Amino acid sequence: MARFRGVLGTLVVLQLCSVMHLVAQQPPSLDTMLNDASYVFNRYQELAGSMNCSSAGFPERIKEQCRNLVKLTVANVEASKEALNRSLKSRRRTLSDLFEIYSELVEISSNLDGFSSQIVMFTQNDGMPYAQAASKATVLAANLGREIRLRLVLFDECAQQR
Repeated sequence: MARFRGVLGTLVVLQLCSVMHLVAQQPPSLDTMLNDASYVFNRYQELAGSMNCSSAGFPERIKEQCRNLVKLTVANVEASKEALNRSLKSRRRTLSDLFEIYSELVEISSNLDGFSSQIVMFTQNDGMPYAQAASKATVLAANLGREIRLRLVLFDECAQQR
């Protein structure tokens, strides 16, 4: 249990440090964010595909929740990839597509963070790849959320001028 607390504490510190470092930098362009979202979606599918929900270390309740979560999120990622592909191909990105991508990034971040702690807790395996991917998704979602807010402010200003 002490080892788990130490590993979990290290993961939290690493995630906070990486978030603080990235926040201090200039925000990425929308094109960069969309390309990064493509990477995060693909990385999630790769990690979810390798997730062994039937691991001997997991309690039965966790195994079932894990299988359902992986199945649903992989399906959501596929649906969100349609919005992502439209946005990558177009110069005029819609707020609805950007919000779809943002929402999926938030969900992926939460799932990967949960997977990383569950793996460490129940199997004593390395949860770092999941924690790193969660951190990337979290920062990307924060940046994309900021972009969406800026676009909404501009939209409101234009609407008020009419």
